Amino acid sequence: SLHDALPISLCAQLLRGFAVEAGIDPAFGVLEENAADELFERVLDEVLLRDLEASEDSHTRAAARALGSPDILRAALRRLHAKLGEEGRDPDSLLRDAEGQPREGFDVAAIEHELAAACRVLARAIDLLEQSREDRLRPTLRALAIERKRIGGCEPERLEHWYGALVRVAGQRRGGGSLPKPARRVWEPFAEAWERVQDGVAALAEQQLATRIVALLEQISAAYRQEKQRQGVLDFVDLVRRAHDLLREDLVVRRQVKQRVGALLVDEFQDTNGLQLDLVHLLGEERSLEREVPAGQRASELLPLGERVFAAVGDRKQSI
Repeated sequence: SLHDALPISLCAQLLRGFAVEAGIDPAFGVLEENAADELFERVLDEVLLRDLEASEDSHTRAAARALGSPDILRAALRRLHAKLGEEGRDPDSLLRDAEGQPREGFDVAAIEHELAAACRVLARAIDLLEQSREDRLRPTLRALAIERKRIGGCEPERLEHWYGALVRVAGQRRGGGSLPKPARRVWEPFAEAWERVQDGVAALAEQQLATRIVALLEQISAAYRQEKQRQGVLDFVDLVRRAHDLLREDLVVRRQVKQRVGALLVDEFQDTNGLQLDLVHLLGEERSLEREVPAGQRASELLPLGERVFAAVGDRKQSI
């Protein structure tokens, strides 16, 4: 049976039995959940404090400012650390796929290329807007005249210099409702180009925030791992992940372990996370073969379950 605390004892037994293959000390201790939470909280605060003291432009200060408060940042880091642990993933996987390519929305070169193109379109739209004499656009044109020198040609490398000025200009359109057709011909290209630039700026800010958060997660994960190593303990996530990695990477060990498993029952199946589901497929794999699982791919997607080996009990309405 694989549920609640039982996969922990199963994984611990497996790791102690194949400690040499797993590369760990068989005398490791198991860190109970409350103790693990306390240790992680201490490590988290120590890492954030060191990062704050290291630089005025620290990841902690910038990320807390972007998210709204240090408490929101701490909560986000806790959630992400727990989620990555459940899925057996490293922090960098949030930004890059298994081949090392940027994930969609986090390709900084593509974001900067799109933003530069949007800035060029905006510069042309501003030139067109300046030629208008429409009454409904007079507040906008007045603000533009005041800020024109600062705005310049909307060069992307000077974005921080002129972006605030465009915010003020774009907010000066007189009245609500639709504009007369002559005014729309110059306003709409400007409004569309300005929206495109804002989208690019937001995408770049999101990418920069994500990069800072991943950098913090990597520091926190390393410090937490080192502290557990110093104490000679593994937490629950370590047990499942190390057992999973051992079975995935060592086909001989996997064959020996499968021979000991007559049947596999998973209770509360709706609560099974990605790492545990992979472990199920490694243990319940078809008995006549041991297939390799390439890095970055899921055992649950590649390994067929053996006949009359696996049973699941659960209720999707109880899913958390």
